[in-house]
Amino acid sequence: MASITVTDTLLSPLGEGVDDAQIRVTAEETTGSVVESSYDIYTTDSAGLYSFEVEYGTYLVEVMIEDTFIPIGSCISDENTPTPVTLTEWLNYSVEVETPTVVPDDPDWAELHSDLRDGDDTESRTSVAQISDDELLVNDTKELIQNEDLAAEMAEHTLTTQNSDAVATNQMTAYSDSVLNESTQHTIALSTRDNSFTHGAELYQASNDSLILSYSAGFESDSVSLLDGFSVEDAVAAHTRHTVIGDAELSESTTVTESSVTAAYTSSAVDTSASLASEVYDDYASQTNKVSTEDAEAYSTMTAEGDVSSIETSADAITVIGSTVSFNDALGNTVLQIDLDSADVTIAGTLSLTDTSEFVGADGYSFYLEYQYSETNSDDDDDWHSTYVDGVDIYRRWREVEIIDGEASYGDWTDGVSSMLKTVPTVILSGLPISTQLMARLLGMIHSLMVTTIVGRP
Repeated sequence: MASITVTDTLLSPLGEGVDDAQIRVTAEETTGSVVESSYDIYTTDSAGLYSFEVEYGTYLVEVMIEDTFIPIGSCISDENTPTPVTLTEWLNYSVEVETPTVVPDDPDWAELHSDLRDGDDTESRTSVAQISDDELLVNDTKELIQNEDLAAEMAEHTLTTQNSDAVATNQMTAYSDSVLNESTQHTIALSTRDNSFTHGAELYQASNDSLILSYSAGFESDSVSLLDGFSVEDAVAAHTRHTVIGDAELSESTTVTESSVTAAYTSSAVDTSASLASEVYDDYASQTNKVSTEDAEAYSTMTAEGDVSSIETSADAITVIGSTVSFNDALGNTVLQIDLDSADVTIAGTLSLTDTSEFVGADGYSFYLEYQYSETNSDDDDDWHSTYVDGVDIYRRWREVEIIDGEASYGDWTDGVSSMLKTVPTVILSGLPISTQLMARLLGMIHSLMVTTIVGRP
């Protein structure tokens, strides 16, 4: 059996011969009469010289260091191996060299296709089969396009069927090049005198494995337009729809990534429209609803970010159905609460009646509680005030204020009581029954709060 000779001097890092060093060569596979896992050990002489023959095959080479064999590499012995050869040369000869993979940027697909079609050295072969009679036509065209300098090629097949204004076309294209850029397209087009339909799909995969996929289908006539399409580009997917019939129009769009979703929906007819838009990201979500006519508009925006949520809304009139309706400020504190079962209205603040004549009602009366605060609980009215001072005021007193036939009458102040208040106390307004004018005023106040200052939703 053929063999090679491995010979040289085993040197230390200081360039001195290493004597009595052991080199073990183990067969990694069975070749000829050499059986897998069989081995031999060679020992250098006093000057560090080694010389041994190795049969053709693949071997693991080890050198003993401190009583342990340490692998230094796999070596190949065959007819192409130089002989004699040093141990270092044998190791270098046997190391497989991996060709580095070149990953180019995302290609310009339109440029790749046009360079192939219009290149100076481009060659093409075409096969055409056609039959026709006046306005009747069937054409079948096949084409192979190649360019050795560009190392690219394309195959294309187009089938056309026509009868006067009625035309059907089906085209398919496939492209590839030496660096593994690949693309394919498929288009179908149908048309009659007043209508057309198109259907198209394109798929592109670059040598760096970037991906583009697109699909679309559309119909057009004098009064109807339909479009539906989706696309995928790397890790982004999008879907769109658009429908128009006369003056009515519907549009939808959605985009999805690995960490976000955005969507929009719009419908309209003449001067009336409705829309919905939403966004979802990491720890953030929002949605806006909007409706409008030529003379009116209403919208509502809900947002949640982290541990905070809010609602912004606007409308000429707002109706909430439920037994209890609450409105909160930016910190989540309830500033207005309505119990629809008992007709009680609770306001965490001060209710100011600027014109008592607006509350005249033959069907009843109304009253409210007026509060004052003090640091000393003095009997002197000058020591009391209507605005609570946090950290200063300790005492609180109140009195009833009645409004009867448009005239206000005031009750006596209660004795001051200790109240370590941290917020403005609740004021309760009630009436049995509440006058029609008073309820209208309250609803106006509620509407004003909702469209200007309210954050949060019941």
